[in-house]
Amino acid sequence: MPPNAYPLLSVTGIEVEYMLVDSKTLNILPIADQVLQALSPTQQIENEIEFDNIGISNELALHVLELKSLSPVTDLLQLETELYTIVQKVNHVLDEKFGAVMLPTGAHPWFSPGDDVALWPHGSREIYNAFHRIFNCRGHGWVNLQSTHINLPFSTDKEFQQLHNAIRLLMPIIPALTASTPFIEGQLTGSLDSRLNFYGGNQKQFPIISGRVIPEFINSPLEYQQVILSPIYTAIAPHDPEAILQYEWLNSRGAIARFDRSAIEIRVVDTQESLRQDLACVSAIVSALHYVIKNTDSYLINPLDINVLDSVYQDTIRHGLSGTQLPAIYQQQFGFSQASTPRHLWEKILENTPVSLPGIYENAITHILTQGNLAERMVNYYNKNPSLPHLYQQLADLTKKNGQFCA
Repeated sequence: MPPNAYPLLSVTGIEVEYMLVDSKTLNILPIADQVLQALSPTQQIENEIEFDNIGISNELALHVLELKSLSPVTDLLQLETELYTIVQKVNHVLDEKFGAVMLPTGAHPWFSPGDDVALWPHGSREIYNAFHRIFNCRGHGWVNLQSTHINLPFSTDKEFQQLHNAIRLLMPIIPALTASTPFIEGQLTGSLDSRLNFYGGNQKQFPIISGRVIPEFINSPLEYQQVILSPIYTAIAPHDPEAILQYEWLNSRGAIARFDRSAIEIRVVDTQESLRQDLACVSAIVSALHYVIKNTDSYLINPLDINVLDSVYQDTIRHGLSGTQLPAIYQQQFGFSQASTPRHLWEKILENTPVSLPGIYENAITHILTQGNLAERMVNYYNKNPSLPHLYQQLADLTKKNGQFCA
């Protein structure tokens, strides 16, 4: 492991993506390069601008920006304050120079990707060009998705085993808490986390790259290389002769090992309506992982078959917190026999976790668990007020105000 590796779950790294849209129509605007140029002290187009411990960078699509912590942190409340300062700065530039605004959630509700969608044309474009050449990136799973990535550390092979497999166990119920994408191309899809439906099929011609999204049970970094990374590199090599894509980040499972930073990156969290809600969900997920690692070892001794995990995952993608009753064998892995729906399991985990949430995040999670995840609240609101522009204008305002959506 690198000499600066952090102990298990001692710090957290965050990345949050937002769409750039016209402030009146909410249609996408491919202006990320211009925004980065306007924010740059040198007024040059750059891939990333740094403000103390916060970075702003480009993504594949030219209408998406990412905000991230440049170093992992111990204090999520302080990180929220720092990130929100940058959200305000970016929104000010968008308003003053472009008549634009940052739009949250995990996908644009009526945007239809096509040949005219602009991809990032500047630095590191060889990576994006390779992705596009091999996978055709002008689709919802590529240019219409925004997520919050959570990077969690490990410092030994044992900690890697614990963290990777704890995330594997928890991952199926994460979308129940964080889904925010019930609309695609102007329609209710019938799935609360439509982003993840597309995510799993992004690279269907190379199924080894995303696997089942839920990762395999892995005992060590060496086994991870042998079971996951090496087969991915072998599969892509004939189409990537210059080895542009043969790095850890090509792996598209819902959580991927980043050995270059001694961390595991969770990718199944939709962007919420505000940083307050994003960081509350992150806090709840980290707290739940503390619970799993400190209170049970069933997930290591008797790991569940991936088919069981996938059935729970698919149900929560579609139905959220109010999904069907969880399999008893899944609940037992957490040490519970009475939990039923994903909502009840989340409640029990957070009631029993050894690491409690900060008060404001506990309040935010209570709101989610009682009123529904963001997608559920959006659908409830839309059923009473069927105007997508009106709904998403409210969400854009909440990003500006760091607020909470109430249906």
